[in-house]
Amino acid sequence: MVSELCATTRRSENGLIEERARTNILWKIQNSKNLEFNKNYREHAKQILSDRVNTIFELAIIFEKVESLIRDEHISSLEFWRYKLYQALMDGVKSQD
Repeated sequence: MVSELCATTRRSENGLIEERARTNILWKIQNSKNLEFNKNYREHAKQILSDRVNTIFELAIIFEKVESLIRDEHISSLEFWRYKLYQALMDGVKSQD
């Protein structure tokens, strides 16, 4: 996952791209309609994602924390998380073009 994150985001001054990706995925998590994910992980994921990030490395670390929270327990929630992460990253890339 970290390599995918690095491949789809670009370096920026003051972490603007990284912060935009973090806030976008946080918004997607807060507005999620996935009941299994919401029941088991939403609040903890929101807590992890609440910290501001300045570098791609910090962003990768918080995304890895959310993924490790879910890993091995609920495959559908893990797939949901990865899909939302992918959507947020692609939204960020499209907005820069």
